[in-house]
Amino acid sequence: MNRDSSSFKKVYNKRTIIESIFSKLADMTNSTSLRFINAVEVECNLSNLYLIA
Repeated sequence: MNRDSSSFKKVYNKRTIIESIFSKLADMTNSTSLRFINAVEVECNLSNLYLIA
């Protein structure tokens, strides 16, 4: 895989955005209810699927 290619950089940038979102969600887990966490997890999974598509 050529890490200098524009297509790799485009996909990798999306990955780093998602990782930062999950990091923020992990920080929130200590102060939120399980129901809210599950709803956010579903929303993030749907967003990931959209980005992959």
